Amino acid sequence: MGFQTLEQALERKHTLVFCGSGGVGKTSLAAATALHGALRGKRVLVVTIDPARRLADSLGLEELGNKAVAIDISRLPGAENGGSLHAMMLDMKTAADELIALFATSEERLQQVLHNQFYKTITESLAGSQEYVAMAKMYDLIKRPEFDTVVIDTAPTKYALDFFEAPTRMLDFLDTKIVGRFLRPIKRLQRFGWDIFRKGSEKIVEQLEKLVGLNVLSEFSAFIIEFEDMFSGMRDRSQLMHGCLQDGNQTILGIVCSANASSVDEAIIFARRLQELGMPLGFLIANRVHRSPFITAEDRDRVWSLLNDESALANLAPALGVDHEQSPAAAVRSLLTDASTAHRFARADQFHLRRLREEAGASIPLATIPFLDQDICDLDRLFLLGSFLFDPPRSTT
Repeated sequence: MGFQTLEQALERKHTLVFCGSGGVGKTSLAAATALHGALRGKRVLVVTIDPARRLADSLGLEELGNKAVAIDISRLPGAENGGSLHAMMLDMKTAADELIALFATSEERLQQVLHNQFYKTITESLAGSQEYVAMAKMYDLIKRPEFDTVVIDTAPTKYALDFFEAPTRMLDFLDTKIVGRFLRPIKRLQRFGWDIFRKGSEKIVEQLEKLVGLNVLSEFSAFIIEFEDMFSGMRDRSQLMHGCLQDGNQTILGIVCSANASSVDEAIIFARRLQELGMPLGFLIANRVHRSPFITAEDRDRVWSLLNDESALANLAPALGVDHEQSPAAAVRSLLTDASTAHRFARADQFHLRRLREEAGASIPLATIPFLDQDICDLDRLFLLGSFLFDPPRSTT
């Protein structure tokens, strides 16, 4: 049986959000999930908000941009079901401009904001602004009628937390009282002019000019005034985004990790933070998990006892599939050493996964993916990766 949580989510047309630390295979697993959804007849979009090009690499593409591009899945099993797969990588600057265009009350006001130097600074460097833009874009994508399912690949955990907290932070900022504190003094300055301010506060202005330049303050005041008409729309959007993340009927959040101590620790902390934010965790995936070796502990002990019996080893070697270019004893010894090491790694992984279940939530479904001896760099390998999560797609034609 496939991983029922993801199987059911794809069937119910959920939005799936993959979270986790860097280097755990999160992007590849998000892409594999999107691919298998498409092979089940769904219209799927997979989008990454991580600026790294891992999504393009896993799909075997040279590049991805801010526009969704169709991926040719016609040669894969299940393509006859009529599904489609699209992919995109979020460009923050373009997404921010699109968001402003959505809330601008006129073309003139839109152009004033887009050309405001303070706006450019905010969208490029202000902490939290890019996460808010990414969240707003995600909300737009999941509401687009041309897709049944949207799969989101987030940035590594540290940035993903900012991503999930962005709507509430923006709501706090857009609180009417706070905005009013910005607007009242700025409107007074605009009414009387910066020259009056300069004459009455020469020493203050002198210091401000040295630190930031008075023109920066002027740009900031213009930005706040131009943005005033957009506050209401952004506040409403923030509330909708926050509600969408908290609604398990719309969105399923999952964490991908490795089975080592540090990755599991980070996954546990992230799971607890999601719980504090009121965002239900829907699934866990442990990637690159060591499997116990095919040889049992009893067989290993029996073989060790035969290591000095050349005749017995010669008869046993073919059954164990050892290299005949070595002596039978050396070949079996090498095999046993590898099996013993693999067994220790597997035992350590199981210890950490038990801890993950206990501390992240015993009721949360957990899937495990074994080590694969190949990079995920095309659709065939992506399909193979997904086979550890999903049953083979069935033809509906």
